Amino acid sequence: MVSTTPVARNPDRTRRLLRAALKRFAQQGFHAVSVEAIVDLAKVNKRMVCYYFGSKDALFAAALVAVEGRIGSIEFHAVELGRDPAEKRARLWERYFAFLDDEPELTRLLQWENFEKGRHLTKANHLLIPFIGLCFIDHSNRFSLSHSLNLDLGDVDVKR
Repeated sequence: MVSTTPVARNPDRTRRLLRAALKRFAQQGFHAVSVEAIVDLAKVNKRMVCYYFGSKDALFAAALVAVEGRIGSIEFHAVELGRDPAEKRARLWERYFAFLDDEPELTRLLQWENFEKGRHLTKANHLLIPFIGLCFIDHSNRFSLSHSLNLDLGDVDVKR
């Protein structure tokens, strides 16, 4: 019988597991990644996945939620720091693009999640829609668009 009591997690091991899961899932997708590959990268015991998350599915969902939490933090701080609506919006888009530059795994992870028909995503907040619409397309298609448009979409000045 599976317990529904929340498990106290070791923050360092949890972070390592989530980082390793994000990296492996982004590289290969949910089905091609083994729990062994994740725990080897995280340098933790395989039992930690079951103990902290319950399953590979739950670990994948937790990785998505962790990334979504970082996006939410970016949104909050960008809007909080803007003086007027135009500056808030400008800061928000600037932070979105910077986030994707810093976290390239997110683009691939969301692409893999689309192959899974979004089954691991438990929710998407309203700001995630413009994020995906405007920023995600740039990152997920950066190389083909750069070639087609004869622009380096990786260049910050081109985006301005």
